[in-house]
Amino acid sequence: MKTIAAIILIFAVIELVRGNDDKSAPLYNGAKPKSCLEIKYADPSINKNGVYTVFTTKHVPFKVYCDFTTDAPYIWTLIESFSRDYGLYRSKLPSAWKFQRPYTINAPYNDDNPTNWEAHRLSLTMIRSIDSSETTHYFRATCNFNDFANNVTKDIDRDNYLRENTCDIPITKLQAYACHNIDYVVVRGYACVRCYMPFWASTSIHPTFLSSHTVRYCGKYKFPESSPSHQESDFGHYNGYSTRHSCSAYGHSTANWWLGGLYLTDSHSMPPYNGKKPKSCLEIKYIDPSINKNGIYTIFTAKTGTSFRVYCDFTSDAPFVWTLVESFDRNIGVWGSKVPLAWHFQRPYVANVPHYQFWPTRWSQFRLGLETMRSIDGSTTTTHWRATCNFNDYANNKTKDIDRDNYIRQNMCDVNIMKLNSFGCHTFDYVVVRGYSCVRCSLPFWAASNIHLTFLASHTVKYCGRYKFPESSPSHQESDFGHYNGYSTKHSCSSYGHSTANWWLGGIYQPDSHTVL
Repeated sequence: MKTIAAIILIFAVIELVRGNDDKSAPLYNGAKPKSCLEIKYADPSINKNGVYTVFTTKHVPFKVYCDFTTDAPYIWTLIESFSRDYGLYRSKLPSAWKFQRPYTINAPYNDDNPTNWEAHRLSLTMIRSIDSSETTHYFRATCNFNDFANNVTKDIDRDNYLRENTCDIPITKLQAYACHNIDYVVVRGYACVRCYMPFWASTSIHPTFLSSHTVRYCGKYKFPESSPSHQESDFGHYNGYSTRHSCSAYGHSTANWWLGGLYLTDSHSMPPYNGKKPKSCLEIKYIDPSINKNGIYTIFTAKTGTSFRVYCDFTSDAPFVWTLVESFDRNIGVWGSKVPLAWHFQRPYVANVPHYQFWPTRWSQFRLGLETMRSIDGSTTTTHWRATCNFNDYANNKTKDIDRDNYIRQNMCDVNIMKLNSFGCHTFDYVVVRGYSCVRCSLPFWAASNIHLTFLASHTVKYCGRYKFPESSPSHQESDFGHYNGYSTKHSCSSYGHSTANWWLGGIYQPDSHTVL
């Protein structure tokens, strides 16, 4: 009996040490995830915030706090949390200097206790491992997340919040003062989307957002109540701070830093691909011919081997296989649109204007970066491009087929859209406008430095082969599939504000091909 009691006592002590909020499941169906987002992909049933086990790139387990719920579809892994007392510049608290360092320096503190919200920081090896996950594309900073985690508040503080992609600001490498286009930042309830703002880090300075500098530098955006004469550093490095900012309101107020990414439910990511690194969806198909389900897959850039996610269409246009490079709705594609950063969708594919490039199913606003597009184009299998309308309806099972009444397909030899930057007549393989089709017709197609690729249906009767699409008027500008300087509501890409145009690169899948990848 004494032996049994001793065993029970030992298990009780182990459970106490693990902590009641530890929801780690180290097996994760056999996977060894490097981040909370990888945990979600390994086991989609997990949806409760708390402490979980992840693994370094060398498979060493460690504990992290995961947020699965507050920011869907984003999922976040906590890498650091500290109070104002610890974050204060030249704080006298023991080891406070560790919270004055960027993420290029190894300064772990309570790294085995992720719920020590006032003083917790992972080691550099742990941070780099999370950052190395192919699913990590963003970082964020929050305030007093512990209040939400401990059920003191019903929601996180959304009045003081920062979210940015790690492509524009590589937070684990940043060590300089610079102006950056920040995806989304809120200071004391005043928000700015894709604004050009100052962000700073150095060898002795923690990453910080300088709201007091915004009025003088970069885009010169002024957050109300921020004074250029008073240093205000937000989310860290409190050389100066505002008690009106919730991260620095009190000595025990906390700033919380996270790495994460988008949980895309239709993802079919399989990074190994039998050891190969495909550059396009068609290359994926050649590597694994059994793949035939549309969705999000991982491919790699040719230049650096960097992994990224794209939407693949294997089914709608067989034997063609397509990789989505851009998708936008009429609201943002219309000429002179007031939607923030709408100009990104008024540029040809010679310009580098990525927009939500890590979210390929954001059909209303998505565009890959130029390096990524060029890598897809550089695949030996990429021979064609196409433009479709409202593919999202088909992807989301709202329609049984894609819209075949408004469609373009063209070979890259005759019209190389990755280089096109002028007006010209081109012989098109296949064009359909409002159900009226034309095969190998000479038609006007346009792009310029500030004009997105567009098919000019209203110009066809006057230029090139002078083919007239019924209901197109030469006296009314009609641009289809983009650059809506004028448009027709009878064309499904521009029928409504939320109607989308979708642009793809691809080629023909030939199963008897001996293509070398």
